[in-house]
Amino acid sequence: MIAERDLRNLWTSSLFIAICLGSIPTHAKYGGGSGTADDPYHIWTAEEMDEINFYWEDQGKHFKLMADIDLADYPADQYHSIDRFSGVFDGNGHTISHFTCTGGNNGVGLFGRVRDYVGGRNAVIKNLGLIDPNVHASQASGAGCLVGYLWEGAVKDCYVSGGSITAYGGSGAWWESIERG
Repeated sequence: MIAERDLRNLWTSSLFIAICLGSIPTHAKYGGGSGTADDPYHIWTAEEMDEINFYWEDQGKHFKLMADIDLADYPADQYHSIDRFSGVFDGNGHTISHFTCTGGNNGVGLFGRVRDYVGGRNAVIKNLGLIDPNVHASQASGAGCLVGYLWEGAVKDCYVSGGSITAYGGSGAWWESIERG
C-alpha cells in the first residue's frame, strides 16, 4: 500500500512537471498567424519571407506582409525564390527592397512559379511593391522581378520601381501578369 507521504510527493512532482511543461515557450511559425484567410501567417522579416520556400505544405495558404523588408544585407546566394506558390500573399501596402536573384532555370523571381498546384485557382499576389529588384537569369525562360512564371492565379495592385532584369526569354516586371480563371 502506498503511504500518504508517497502520494503527496507523487502529486507534487506531477504538478511541478505540468507547470514546467506549460511554461515552455512554443515557436510560432513565421511571425504569427495560422495561414487561414481570417488569420494569415505574418511576415515581418527577410528570414520569415525566405522560410515560405521551405514549408511546401504552407505554399497554398495565406500570408500577410507586416513591415517593409530590405534584402540589401541578405546575401543573394542565400535568399531563395518562393517556388510553386499557390496561396495568397497580401503585401498589405508594404515593400520589399533590393531583392537579388542570380541564376536559376525556368520561373525565376521573388515568386518563382505561381500556379494552382492544389486546386481552386486561388493563387494571388497583391498589394505589394518591389523597390530596386535585380534578377539575372541568363539561362531562364520565364523570369520576372515579382513573378517568374504565372500559370494560374493573379497579380493585383503590385508595382516594381527601379532595378533590372535579364533572362534568356520571357521576362518582365512580372511575367504574364494577367488573371487567368
